[in-house]
Amino acid sequence: MARCAGRRKGTAQSVSARRVSWMIGSIAAVLGAAQSVCAQTEVPEGFELIEIVAWPRYAFRATINNCGELAFTMQLDESQDSQEIFRYDNGSLVRLTHDDYRDKGAKINDDGDIVWARRILPPSDDQIILWQDGREAIIDAVGPDEMTIYTAINNLGWVAWGRGPQNGCNGDAMLWDGRSVRRISKRDDDRWNLSPSLNDLGDMVWSRMNVCVNPWNARIQLWSDGKRSTLPSAFTQLQNPEINDRRQITWSAAGERTLIELWSDGRTRVLTDRGLLANINDLGDVIFNRTDDAYGVAQIWLYRAADGRFMRLVDDPDANHTWPDISEWGEAVWEWGYGPPERWFGIIMMRRIRTGDSQFDGVIDAIDYATLADCLTGPGRVDRLCDCRFLDLDCDGDVDLGDFARFQNAFQGR
Repeated sequence: MARCAGRRKGTAQSVSARRVSWMIGSIAAVLGAAQSVCAQTEVPEGFELIEIVAWPRYAFRATINNCGELAFTMQLDESQDSQEIFRYDNGSLVRLTHDDYRDKGAKINDDGDIVWARRILPPSDDQIILWQDGREAIIDAVGPDEMTIYTAINNLGWVAWGRGPQNGCNGDAMLWDGRSVRRISKRDDDRWNLSPSLNDLGDMVWSRMNVCVNPWNARIQLWSDGKRSTLPSAFTQLQNPEINDRRQITWSAAGERTLIELWSDGRTRVLTDRGLLANINDLGDVIFNRTDDAYGVAQIWLYRAADGRFMRLVDDPDANHTWPDISEWGEAVWEWGYGPPERWFGIIMMRRIRTGDSQFDGVIDAIDYATLADCLTGPGRVDRLCDCRFLDLDCDGDVDLGDFARFQNAFQGR
């Protein structure tokens, strides 16, 4: 397998060259052009890697929706109170928050709604923020003795999160269904209910953890049709569950080393005996990170359900690549970081290459031509192209005559 040269510690050349910088507020953000980040051998056919952000401070926890939009956090200076939420949409990077609070853990749905957790210091008040149509709404707020963490949002507009004491061993899994907030778990024993995930059927999963014993232990909880159940596993340290609309659930489990389990049709099996922080889409594709034995850093891997193939997406000896997310289109996003002595952090996206084949059925034909006609916007960047982004062939944020000319050259006449 060909190896990517990676980034050389102590230099900024590999993350600053070949890019266009511009000012957003008080920072210089770096947006990747359409070239690949590294010469990879196992990126799926029809996809490419682009670097969205490279930054000398934290850029982390990126998530992706089915419109190719991303939401993530960037820390703008040395203070954690400079952590702000950013949104990326087809080449446009926009800063959403402008405050002196800790905004982090952003999740985005297909409507472009974004949810995240906010901490205000002092006096350590915590909030759950929902961003819709350019406005913020507070879903939950707690005082200095409690905290809110680990958000999730689905395409129904439901929001889930964890709420518990600043110093304690128990906490609740909370759910907002667009009308009211309710507690899904019970705070009646020494358990933290953490890391919720929602699907579009109204199901919710989370990890029910006993963090005040050594070794800690946890089970995966499923809330479906108003009933709660515990999912089977041969292991006792389970965390970070994710659920899709087929009610397939993945999570990380601690064995001889960390592995990934998959629960489907009432049965649990080990998907891979090496992996962490898995995310699953409705196709059953699973993206996760795995520590490379030679490098000692985490790299991103993809399991494709259609052919059962495991594909290594990153081969970088210098940087940790972690916290991946994947959409139903197979597009994905994750964070990377390395250092010291010089620290760099960034966000990478694996996106579909735009060829004019809007259906991704292998031909560019009359169906794609009709889709192009429906997607034409004229010149000038358009917010939220969504599925029409696949016909933005020059990747400039619109579908105009320039894209039509490229489409004509690619048209196969069938």
